[in-house]
Parts: sequence; C-alpha cells; structure tokens
Amino acid sequence: MLEQYPAARHLMERKDEPEFGLQLRKGMTAMLSALRNAVDAVCRKHGLRIAKIGLTIPERSPEIKVYCDLVGEVFEVERAHQISLLTETETLLRYLCERHTHKLDPHGQHNAILFFDFGGHRMVKGRPRLRFWLKS
Repeated sequence: MLEQYPAARHLMERKDEPEFGLQLRKGMTAMLSALRNAVDAVCRKHGLRIAKIGLTIPERSPEIKVYCDLVGEVFEVERAHQISLLTETETLLRYLCERHTHKLDPHGQHNAILFFDFGGHRMVKGRPRLRFWLKS
C-alpha cells in the first residue's frame, strides 16, 4: 500500500513512537472538539439534543476502538449506549431506503432490494459485499 501512497511512508515509520501517537490524538481531539462546538450551536439554535451518534467505519477496521473512544470522550457519551457503528454501505442503504425508496422501486412491485458494494477496502477476497433491504 505504501507504493501507492509514498507520502505516508514517513508517517508509517513513526507509528510506534509514543510522542507521535500523542500528537495524532491531540490533533484528532482538536478536530472533533471543533465539530462538537458546531454541533452544539446547531442543537441550541433548533432546540435539539444528541441522543445517539453514528460512526461510519471501514469494515473490520482495527481502529474502531480508537474512533469510539475519541468520539465518546469529546462528545461526552458512553460508547455502549450512545455510539452506533455502521459500515459505509449500511449507511448508504439506510439513507436510500429511508429517503428515496420511491426511486429505488418506483412502482412498488418488489419486496426486496439488493445492493452490491464493490468499494476497495470493503472487498473480501475479491468478492463484493452484499446487503439486502426487505420492505415490511
């Protein structure tokens, strides 16, 4: 993979340095804190409250715990109860089925929709990921 992204080589060489890890965490915390400030402003303006946080993640990502811990820390939520993990495919599927079902099955003739996901990091041994949505 480093052949495709030579700029990452320098970062990968430093991945085991504790100080470098702390710098990365500090940067991620700062970024998420800025996001939280923006979210809090929108919530105040519209009288909203965040009940649950959804994170889209690459499938089988080894960094899942890191992502959840950072988001939980910055947004002050408990991971087990308030953070849901969704793959990018599941997120797209939910969005399409909740907002655009009429476009997916305009005549209402089918009771299932099949999604093929050929995304790069979601491939498992060269096979596409498959997702089904069944109408109730």
